[in-house]
Amino acid sequence: MSPQQPGVLAPGRRGLIVVIGAIVALFGFYLPYFATYSGYQLASLYGIYWLDVVLAVAALLLLTAKLFVPALERFKQRWALGLITLGVGGAVVHYWLVTHDSMLFYWGVGAWLYLLGMLAVALGGVLLFL
Repeated sequence: MSPQQPGVLAPGRRGLIVVIGAIVALFGFYLPYFATYSGYQLASLYGIYWLDVVLAVAALLLLTAKLFVPALERFKQRWALGLITLGVGGAVVHYWLVTHDSMLFYWGVGAWLYLLGMLAVALGGVLLFL
């Protein structure tokens, strides 16, 4: 085994944090954000809530593109910064959207799961950047 092979496995483990975070965020989108309204119901009422799901799916697509296009390995820091931006941007947009409609202590399970999932995407991006 060459010394570079363990380094090749590390982005896979770090990328798993991004995948799990994005899936948790998508799962949280269908659970109640506050009261009895889920992110999906709010998105059908007010279109701006679709940003939540678009940002989570974009993180998954970026990581998937990295897996299937080997040439992207040269631009590791750029796509890692993209994942950080998607994670932090998703958390900030989500926080703004949900607190715009309710107070922080009215947040439901879905709102917290989405927020934690997008923060995990940002953390995975930071780990991939290093």
